[in-house]
Amino acid sequence: MKLLEFEAKEIFRKNGIPIPDGVAIKSPDELQRRLNEFPDEVVVKSQVDVGGRGKAGGIIVTQKTEA
Repeated sequence: MKLLEFEAKEIFRKNGIPIPDGVAIKSPDELQRRLNEFPDEVVVKSQVDVGGRGKAGGIIVTQKTEA
């Protein structure tokens, strides 16, 4: 079974396993509407079904003002 990170986190949460806070954003418009919910520094992760996201640039730590 292959799961995206946000799908696996939801399963963990439902079973009482602690996970860091996070939210799946599905469009740029949704990001702009919810931006005030985030701290100044955010981690943006692409949700793709492949390994090596970090090395390929799929995980970025950035400032909220740049999102």
